[in-house]
Amino acid sequence: MKIYREGEKSKAICSHCGKVETVFEKRDVPIQGSKIFAKKILAGVCTVCDEVVSIPQQSAIYVKESLQKEKKPLEFRIPKHLEDILANASLRLVGGYSPVLVNFLIRFYIHKSFGSQKERIKLQNIYKKTDLLANVALSSRLSIKIDSKLFEEFQKLKFETNFKNDSELIKAIMLKINNDIVQENDPEMVSELKDLAIAI
Repeated sequence: MKIYREGEKSKAICSHCGKVETVFEKRDVPIQGSKIFAKKILAGVCTVCDEVVSIPQQSAIYVKESLQKEKKPLEFRIPKHLEDILANASLRLVGGYSPVLVNFLIRFYIHKSFGSQKERIKLQNIYKKTDLLANVALSSRLSIKIDSKLFEEFQKLKFETNFKNDSELIKAIMLKINNDIVQENDPEMVSELKDLAIAI
């Protein structure tokens, strides 16, 4: 792979100007087929019209990363007491309510459950055995955004655990958070998450 330097010259085909000389500059580059921009990547810029006309191989990793970071919304109606569980999990870990930490916990449990058959079985069992979901009003709203990679893990996790829909899976995850953190049935997990919470 040839490594280009900022300010270095090359040649490329510009859709407006034809064959032109280019100069490599840091630019925000729109990714074709999406509304995403790869921010401040090295790109070949037409010296005639000042448009980006090429992306060197060394910058491709940033394009891929930008696509992976595209946020996918997840929105759910949940019982108020499940919202309270998330708030109290935050309280247990950092001594107060942190929406950022709550969002992290959900993302953490999605990824952890996706990567472990043991954790997937625990999710299924907790959901089947709970009495916290019977005859409840869905009076609260949970809204999170996750990157495309984690969204894919969430969908595969739903399939592998045989939950009927996204809502069932997210409720199972919140019940697992209750079991591990709020009820303190997994002291090792609480200790691990307290350490991670410091960096959030």
